[in-house]
Amino acid sequence: MTHTFFTKSTKFTIKLFVLAFVITSCSSSDSDSSDIPERTGTPAINIPDSTAELVLNVATTNSTSAGIGTVANVTPNALVGEMNAGWNMGNYFDVPFRDKSTWGNPEPTKELIDKVNETGFNTIRIPVTWRTHQQNVPPYQIELSYLQRVQKVVDFAMENDMYIFLNTHHDTEVFQPKVSTEVRVSERLRNTWLQIATYFKDYDEKLIFEILNEPRVQGNSEEWYAGNSSTRRVLNNLHKVGVDAIRSTGGNNLKRQLMISTWAGKTNDTAMDALVIPNDDPNIIITVHAYTPFDVSHDGKRPWNGQGDLNTLRNDLDNIEQKWITENNRPVIIGEWAMVNNNTETRRSTTKQQRADYSEIYVKEASLRGMPTVLWDDGGWYKALDRNTLIWDSQEQADAIIENSIK
Repeated sequence: MTHTFFTKSTKFTIKLFVLAFVITSCSSSDSDSSDIPERTGTPAINIPDSTAELVLNVATTNSTSAGIGTVANVTPNALVGEMNAGWNMGNYFDVPFRDKSTWGNPEPTKELIDKVNETGFNTIRIPVTWRTHQQNVPPYQIELSYLQRVQKVVDFAMENDMYIFLNTHHDTEVFQPKVSTEVRVSERLRNTWLQIATYFKDYDEKLIFEILNEPRVQGNSEEWYAGNSSTRRVLNNLHKVGVDAIRSTGGNNLKRQLMISTWAGKTNDTAMDALVIPNDDPNIIITVHAYTPFDVSHDGKRPWNGQGDLNTLRNDLDNIEQKWITENNRPVIIGEWAMVNNNTETRRSTTKQQRADYSEIYVKEASLRGMPTVLWDDGGWYKALDRNTLIWDSQEQADAIIENSIK
């Protein structure tokens, strides 16, 4: 969810000359929000090959990172089972401007990541927007200096033996699953993940790649529900493009755990039923975002209403568990959840105790179902940790999360 608020590697490069990908498409308009009948026998679309010009940078084994190593032969269920509490470092690298301090957060330091880990969090999600440090035309080259900045924070987390999720966050604008732009978007997504995956290919299994954050067509009438049959089909193709690109880089990336999201991270039946696991890849983790109940946690429109809201939360989590863990034997990570702290635009806020009480209930219920949770912290409207003072805004909330997380 988007909420605004007012480096070390050795370089060598390789050229990738031939890499062909094929995706399926349909000819219907992506602007139609109604469901479009499924079509068979649709023509294959070849993604243009711009990789001949793409320079792939690699953080080599000469790096001093604690994360360099061999990917363990571990199942996604076993890996996720080792995670407890998670924290989002929101509104820094994902700021869609070149100046990452635009939304008010300072450059992340080792002390920041140490503090998160010392509190008890062993998982960190690092949302990253790449397009502001990337060519806007083929081959969509990412600036090496930006990869190195991201690597620096990844290394801080690796030094604390943390699990790390690295994604494409506020790149939704260029990765929208539209039929009309499917070829161009697929090419850009492929080249983006080729670069990220190649750069971090020597890192061990604690680094996990999340293909897309809350993927959706912006402005579509079903943007925040489930899209339509046409755009959902394109989204599944995009997931496959990303997974294929990462796997094609070889090495540790052949077995690395990858995460894919439902449409916009939603948990309704339509969004979850439509998600297709690319290639039936065994090393795929499902991620969803569940701000439940939405008007209580995300918007702060009303206080928690006891048993009624508890039933709503339980029903949502039960539905997620049934679909993925029970029926598909796929682990699920709730990549974002939170209760609003102080939204200066809507003038809605909650108390420290309200956030602590909600966190206790939410994390306990998710943990009972085997689903790790990753708190959304943007340093602003959903601030949990003050990144300047390194003091939790609500220590009670932090304690509640740690005490009730999966052990």
